[in-house]
Amino acid sequence: MSLKIIKLGIPVEEYNAFLDNGRFKPLVFDTIQDAIELYSLNRIVLFGSDRTGHALKDIVKERFCGFINSEMIHVLENLTLDAILIATSPLHYSTIINSLKNVLLRKSIPILFLFDVSKDVDIQLIFETQPRSGTHYTINNLLKCLDWGYGTVFNEKTQKGELIKSKDRHFGFLPSNKENPYVIKTHFMKPLHYPEYRYIKTIFQISYIFDSYYSWGKMLSGESKDAQYRLTNNSKEWFTLKGFIKLNKRWLEYISDKQFLRYEDYYLNFEKTIKSISAIIGKGDLVGFEKPFKNINRMYWSDNYGKYLDEDVFHHLCDEFCPLISNYWPEKLTSLTV
Repeated sequence: MSLKIIKLGIPVEEYNAFLDNGRFKPLVFDTIQDAIELYSLNRIVLFGSDRTGHALKDIVKERFCGFINSEMIHVLENLTLDAILIATSPLHYSTIINSLKNVLLRKSIPILFLFDVSKDVDIQLIFETQPRSGTHYTINNLLKCLDWGYGTVFNEKTQKGELIKSKDRHFGFLPSNKENPYVIKTHFMKPLHYPEYRYIKTIFQISYIFDSYYSWGKMLSGESKDAQYRLTNNSKEWFTLKGFIKLNKRWLEYISDKQFLRYEDYYLNFEKTIKSISAIIGKGDLVGFEKPFKNINRMYWSDNYGKYLDEDVFHHLCDEFCPLISNYWPEKLTSLTV
């Protein structure tokens, strides 16, 4: 038995216009009214209660009989209703279907999709990281193991061609010939924390602060990968990096109770880390996920801070991040006192 899904076919541009203006155009109102009459819908539950949900509540009026979300699906067992109208971003439709499937297969309640998403991408995972923290190592392994597509919030040049902008213009993606699910790359300074993305699984990845900032500074400096480099207090890249520290600290505080990975744990306990990723994304064994090559020069392993950071940079990072280091890398605190 399959779910009964009714697609109302409203162009997704109407949803984007709502995000810009805070109200739906007459086309949305008329389409919903036509569906209410055609399918004799007198009791409608709205999935999603944010701005979109309240705008749709004003359209369905007296037929509205409650909001639900992913944590409230069980209440559907005891409700008498004619349909569930999905009041979220069209990017979430496939995720919501998976959430509702078990209950609705038993109740035969139709699901109404407002917007046409046939040309948009199916995002399965947002991968949000501290820059220079093994981001592409993890993403490339996921793409290989799961045959997923790739997208990013950044304007990247790729060997596989130009990125195509998503309909909401929040990210670009490399088109897949198989209509595969996608993983979208972000960093803490440009997250996909829009309301319409709230149901998409997100993994956060970090690496030891000193290694991250050193590698980030080297990248900004334009030095070649093999060149010797030292991050100094009077460099242009350090001036740029200092501008991110306040936001970086807030982000690390924000993700402390979220599902996060430490890049170092790929080396410390590879099997446990891979199983953790599998559990988060809901997939089986990630066969072929390659163990990374250990760079013993990284400060996490060597404690050789003076070789890569001048004294002012080192002490500035210590002063700013020590409380967070004690939370994420407590095993390294003793190395900061020498």
